[in-house]
Amino acid sequence: MKFSLDVPVERKSLGPTHPFTIQLPMPPSTNSLFGQAPGRKRYLTKEYAEWTELAGLILKRARPPKFPAEVFIGITLQDSGNLDGDNRIKAPLDLLVKHQVIKDDSRKYVREIRLMWGNVTGCKIEVRPYSFSETRTAA
Repeated sequence: MKFSLDVPVERKSLGPTHPFTIQLPMPPSTNSLFGQAPGRKRYLTKEYAEWTELAGLILKRARPPKFPAEVFIGITLQDSGNLDGDNRIKAPLDLLVKHQVIKDDSRKYVREIRLMWGNVTGCKIEVRPYSFSETRTAA
């Protein structure tokens, strides 16, 4: 009696296993991403449109991998001036989604975001696969 071990197997990529890091210009504050004229819908401000275009070109040139599953995102901002860090997170996340580096910026995919201040020009973004071993507990 002969048995066949040929079983169809569906192959799915879990995505990159190494971190992706990129240096971008300082993102605009969330408070200055959109404008709204009376009687009109919201629109992108000139500052946000220019940042998105420049940062998008830099990102495309870097040929980033696509992360189809859960990720950790680290954002390091230039340690200067009087910046409100949490207002600088939205633009980079939206850029990563727009260029399909991450599938979505919802909690389903972005499992951890860490904001840091450091010796960088503009901002540095690191995206890496999320590991449950990295889970932090609140003190």
